Amino acid sequence: TVTGPLLFILFLNDLLLSIPPSIQFSC
Repeated sequence: TVTGPLLFILFLNDLLLSIPPSIQFSC
């Protein structure tokens, strides 16, 4: 099914949003 990869992408997106901008754009 397609729900697997979609849920994984949403999970990664949620992790990225939880990271402060200072750490997110440090590298």
